[in-house]
This record gives sequence, C-alpha cells and structure tokens, in this order.
Amino acid sequence: MDSETLAESLIEAIGAAQDGARDRVQEMVTELMAATGLPAKVDTEAVLEKVGAIGDAARRRFDEHHDDLNEARRAF
Repeated sequence: MDSETLAESLIEAIGAAQDGARDRVQEMVTELMAATGLPAKVDTEAVLEKVGAIGDAARRRFDEHHDDLNEARRAF
C-alpha cells in the first residue's frame, strides 16, 4: 500500500472510530440517566461536539505528520 492510500485508509478508520465514539457516548449517557433515575439534562450534543473536535484535531495532527514524513522521504 502506498503512503497516500495508507493515509486515506487511516483517515477513514479515524472517522469510523469517531462515529462509533459518538454513538457510544449517546448510549452511555442514556444508560446512566436511566440507571440513576435523573432527568436527562446532559447536553449530549455538546458532548458529541467535543468528541468531534477531538477527532478533527487528531486528523489535523495526522495530516501534519504525514506531510512531515513525505518531506523527509523526499529529502532522502
């Protein structure tokens, strides 16, 4: 697999993991609220937004590292 294909595959995997994390956060909040008998006052959209921001930051850092590796490879 060439570096571009590998990078694309990793980005897709990160996106899928991020989607799974969002779904799991929603499930966990729902389960926690049901188990405690508390009203669901948690802003799940805000939690999901934070999970998305973390995923976006990870993607940006990955892209930066990918670019750095390509520069190093070209230098040799």
